[in-house]
Amino acid sequence: MTTWLDEGVRRGSNGTGLWDPDNFQLGDWLDPKAPPDSPADGQTDTILVADAFLIHSTRLVAKASAILGHKDKAGAYSRDALRLLDAFHQEYVTPSDRLMSDSQCAYVLALWFDLAKDSAQASRWAERLVVLIKRNDFKVGTGFAGTPLILGALTKHGKLQVAYRMLQEGRANALLGCIP
Repeated sequence: MTTWLDEGVRRGSNGTGLWDPDNFQLGDWLDPKAPPDSPADGQTDTILVADAFLIHSTRLVAKASAILGHKDKAGAYSRDALRLLDAFHQEYVTPSDRLMSDSQCAYVLALWFDLAKDSAQASRWAERLVVLIKRNDFKVGTGFAGTPLILGALTKHGKLQVAYRMLQEGRANALLGCIP
C-alpha cells in the first residue's frame, strides 16, 4: 500500500501531491451521458475522481499503518491526507462552494469519502446532489465510480427518501424495459 502511494501514483508537477492531470484516468467510466465511443468522457472530471480516491486511499493507509503499529507512517499519511484535502478544495471547489464538476458522481465521492471541510459544507453538497438527482428524474447519473456509492452517500447524509425513490425509479425502468 505504501509503495503504491509513494511510488505508484504519478503526481502533478505543481507540488500539490494530487494526480498528474496529464495521466489518463478512467474516471467515472460509463457514465450514462458519456458518448458511446468514448466511455471515459462523462460528466465528471476524471482527475477529480482519481484525486477523491487518492485522498480516501491515503486515509486508509494511515489507518492501516496505525493498526500495524507504524506510528510514524500513520502520522505522515494522516498529514498527507490533510494536505491532499486542502489541495482538492483549491482545485475543485468553486467560490460558490460547488464542485467544479457539478455532477452526481462528484458529489457522491465527496460525500462518501468525507471530503467536505465541515458538516455545513457536507449538507450543502448533499442538497446539491439531491437537486441533480431530481433533474435526472431520480435516475442514476453515475458510472462505475459513483454508482456503488450513491445510495450510501444519500443515506449517510440524511437523504434516505431520495435513495428509496431512486431504487423505485430504477425498478420501474427495469420493468418497463421488459414490456415488448
